[in-house]
Amino acid sequence: MNTRDRVCASAFAASVIAVGLGLPGAAAQSAGTHQVLVSAVIVSKSDCSFNTKGGSTISLSIDPAATGNLTASGSITIRCKGSRTASFSVSNNNGLYGSSPATLRMRHATLTTEHLGYAMSYPPSGMTPKDTDTRFTVTVSVSPADFQNMVPGSYSDTVILTITP
Repeated sequence: MNTRDRVCASAFAASVIAVGLGLPGAAAQSAGTHQVLVSAVIVSKSDCSFNTKGGSTISLSIDPAATGNLTASGSITIRCKGSRTASFSVSNNNGLYGSSPATLRMRHATLTTEHLGYAMSYPPSGMTPKDTDTRFTVTVSVSPADFQNMVPGSYSDTVILTITP
């Protein structure tokens, strides 16, 4: 037992003795209450996978004169096997050119130093009945601050979505 453990053990023993004997220090330690919320999530024993074959494509047509966010969406289908109701979560990687899952970028097709920032959103988690196709929407959004001064041309990125369990 190291010194810290011995001091803590001695302090605990002194507190127990003080409480047991009804000494003055005991009242100060037992005054007041504190509520602790305890919760748990039981992860399903499921095997979830994407049921959309060959990947998906989401395309935007951007007019640099636009003043609002430009968005496009696509549908992705999943299927879970195992328990009667499966819980799942979805996440994405950095794509090919982003610095994190939250800061995604597309790269210009020919001017490889030009990048267009964008955001991707989808339900990060959910529940689905087993052996049932479940669809969710993936939305891509580009803000005017990202596209108004960009070099014209085609931009693209590839992002990998991962579903668990």
